[in-house]
Formats: sequence, C-alpha cells, structure tokens
Amino acid sequence: MARRLAFQSARLRHLAPSGRTRAQAGEEFFHLARQRFRGRSQFARRRQDRCGGRIGLADGFAELDTRYALQTSEGELIYVQNAGMRHAAPAIPHLGIPAYDWWSEALHGVARAGTATVFPEPIGLAATFDDSLIHDMAVVVGTEARAKHDQAVKAGRRDIYEGLDFWSPNINIFRDPRWGRGQETYGEDPFLTGRMGVAFITGMQGDDPKYFRVIATAKHFAVHSGPETTRHTVDVQVSKHDVEDTYLPAFRAAITEGKAGSVMCAYNRVNGQPACASSFLLQSTLRGAWKFDGYVVSDCDAVLDIYKGHHFAKSQAEAAAVSIKTGMDNECADYITIVKDMHDYQPFIDALVTAGQQNHAAGQGEQHLPPEKSPHDVTKRGVMGHPGLRRCCVVGVVIGSPFDRRRMEFRHGRRSSIDAGPAQ
Repeated sequence: MARRLAFQSARLRHLAPSGRTRAQAGEEFFHLARQRFRGRSQFARRRQDRCGGRIGLADGFAELDTRYALQTSEGELIYVQNAGMRHAAPAIPHLGIPAYDWWSEALHGVARAGTATVFPEPIGLAATFDDSLIHDMAVVVGTEARAKHDQAVKAGRRDIYEGLDFWSPNINIFRDPRWGRGQETYGEDPFLTGRMGVAFITGMQGDDPKYFRVIATAKHFAVHSGPETTRHTVDVQVSKHDVEDTYLPAFRAAITEGKAGSVMCAYNRVNGQPACASSFLLQSTLRGAWKFDGYVVSDCDAVLDIYKGHHFAKSQAEAAAVSIKTGMDNECADYITIVKDMHDYQPFIDALVTAGQQNHAAGQGEQHLPPEKSPHDVTKRGVMGHPGLRRCCVVGVVIGSPFDRRRMEFRHGRRSSIDAGPAQ
C-alpha cells in the first residue's frame, strides 16, 4: 500500500484547495500516508545507543589562523584554510595535521568502502513515509561509517570513502524521470523530502551536543534535478515562488532543523549565477536567512564549470576566487583537474587576504582525534553487520560476506521481521 501511496502524489491536488501552498498540501499528505503505512507495519523502532561522540573541534586546529596558513607551502595552504582545491588534502606534518580525504558516500549505506549493511535506495525508503524509521537506519549507517573510519586510521590509511564527512543525503526534487539519478532522492514532494532529509541527517550526525558521529552533507544546492547531459552548462531559470515553494524547503529543513554540518553546491546555474558562486543561494539564503555555520563543499569540478561551462569567470583561478568569496569553503577538484601551480591563484589569494574574505573554516570536527581518544571509538564493539543494528529498522543486506540465513516473515499481511546476516 505504501508503494501505491508513494506513486499517487497526484492526490495532492485533491488535498490542496485554492490558496493552499504545495508545501501545506504536502505536509497533510505526508501525515496521512505515514499514518496509513504505520497501521500496516510491525517494524521495531528501537533507537540505538549513541556510539561515542560527534567529531569535536581540536583546540590546536581551532587556533590555526590565516596568517600562519600563509607561511606554509603552496600545497599546505590548501589544507589549513579548509578552502582546499582538492578533496584529498595532504598532511602538514609540522602542524601535526594528518592527510584527510573529504569524499565519502552514504546514501543508503557505506559499502562503497567495503563490507557494510546496505539498505534500499532512497526512492524506496521514501515510500515508507516513516521518518523515524529512516532516522534509525541512518544511525546504523553513521555507526558503521564511524567504525570504518576508526579501523582505517588504526591501519594507517586516510583513503577516499574512509573519512568522516559524507556527501549524503541527496534532497533534490525528482521532477523529471529522465534525470537518471532520481533513485538517489526521496521523490517529488518537497515536504516528504524535507522530513526524510532531517531524519537521515540527525541519525547520521547523532544527538551529542558536543561531538558529531559523522558529518552529513545536504546536496545538491540547489534547483538541481537533471538532465545529466546539461548540468555543467545549464542556466535554470526558476521563479522566486517555485524556488521557495519547491526547491528550497527540503534544504531549509535540513539546515534549520537537521543542523547539517555541510552543504554541497551544485553544478548548474540558478537564474544566471553558478550555484557555487551564487550570492542568493550561499549568502542571502544559506548563511543569511538560515544562519548556516557549517561548510560548503563544491560538487566535483563544479568550480571548473564556473569557468569552462558557464563562462562566468575568465580563468579557473578567478572561478575559485569568486566561489570562495561567495561562500564556498572546500572545492572538490581532483576528480578531473589537479592544480599543480599556484602562480595563477596567488593574486586572488592575496586579494582575498587583504580584503579579509577568507571563510572561517567550518570543519566542525575533531576528524583527527586518534580513535582510542574519540568518544566515538566503536571499533571494539563489532558493529559491522551486527544483527542488533540490522534488525533496528528496514531490511539491510551485508555486502561482502556469505549468507547463512535470510528470513522475511509476513503474518496477516504485515511485515513483522527481517533478518539478514553473514555466516558465523
């Protein structure tokens, strides 16, 4: 029945008499759908105990200022300012800062980094209309993500997909089925997407007042929903009403309610400005109206698009400068292009320093605490694929391990338990 409800969002028109906004209609439809789904479900909803703390901000790292950063070498400058030109930041040994890779993924699990529990894709999760269930799932994902990071650090690795910053969830609005990435989203409804996004973010990040478990990244900000072939060049012309009523509500909820630690700016332009250099999106809306105090990361090579795709800047260096000045903190640029020579960048760096335009590095994190000192050291708990974690919410399949059992029970038309686990 949940599936039927999920694909009948056309009913919104019957819930929205004249004068009611799409968001108001969406909220009413969401609560109706969730109530009906819960009436047919016997999922257990036990929230997991917190598994150690957030990521907290190291005292030494917090004291690094721009003047000290500028004394370092060109490659180190990128890392210390947290306005890096690459997702894989090099170590700075004399400052005691290890290498770190900002790029990790967790849309419905962290198996991209090896053995982990894999949940249904977000479009399927949205069909539950059950945000508390998604929250419990995200607790599992975040706990396994933290465990993977701690295991990697103890093994001496700082590789891609093994960090503490996760580029999830995707809370774009799935308007066009030709997009090709709609399965990453929670569908076409702004309110439902917002509820699922908040649930995912709070589950991933945890509820400790001082320490993140991991950092969740709401993406792709904003008005980004295909088609893929034009995303690097397209200028999306959208009315202010449509922006506020359709494309921003989920992000607003993710920031103001979910307290997401990070936001990823998109490839496309919005009403003439590239998303990663948009004063409307990054300044007026994100940091202005919503008081966002986390960090903004670009989609990979989105800053290069400002120069080559949108012709908004005359060079890649100028594109980087305008995006940093507008509010982007971390540029993912290793995907295609690695900057090897700072010569072109230096005039813009000097100008930014003189004008005092560097963004305060959000980082928000004690990413570099040794695992044994972190309140989130979960490696000793054996959390990877743990049956207690898998049973807390929706079906999860442990990828990378042989199965000795898989049980799905249906009693009186209701799903009562799902168990999937590796051989012992």
